Amino acid sequence: MSHIGADVIAHGLAELGIRHVFGIVSIHNMPIFDAINRLGRTQIIDVRHEQGGTHAADGYARATGGIGVMIASTGPGTSNTVTGLYEAQYASSRVLVITGQAETAFYGKGQGYVHEAEQQVAMLRTVCRRVESPRHVSQLRSAFEQVVAEMFNGRPAPPRSKCPSICNMPPLSRPRFALIAEQPSHRTRPRSSASRSA
Repeated sequence: MSHIGADVIAHGLAELGIRHVFGIVSIHNMPIFDAINRLGRTQIIDVRHEQGGTHAADGYARATGGIGVMIASTGPGTSNTVTGLYEAQYASSRVLVITGQAETAFYGKGQGYVHEAEQQVAMLRTVCRRVESPRHVSQLRSAFEQVVAEMFNGRPAPPRSKCPSICNMPPLSRPRFALIAEQPSHRTRPRSSASRSA
């Protein structure tokens, strides 16, 4: 069976034990949703707005002690995640936002091609510990591993991976991951004395 770049993301989420992702389908991230459905190991929860989806991922991370994932589109879809990312950073939640981007052939040309947002990385760095924007399918696995590993390095905070339309391109081989990080099976922050006594 042949695999495309989006399968790298789907396998990475599955190998992390991610059972649910929140998201809104768009032309830029559709291959990622298709790959998740093909693999069948992660359930997609549709949301109506990227801000609400990112807050839901934050709540999921807090409730489970694991990783909350939101999949958004580029441009306005990505900018809508910023409020939720800010809250997740403030609350030390492990929230991963995966977004699409304009096609690689058009990105960075300044032609205003379908939600091309050249300053997205700079915007997201204000609320994320690490932002990766791979330019070639061979960089997807490394970028994914790096943003996830960063979530487990020190105080929890959201990273974000920005995937342009290279997710449609075939990867070099079947996606395989090294052990990225171990998800905690319990809450990572101690409860307050008030909540313990309740």
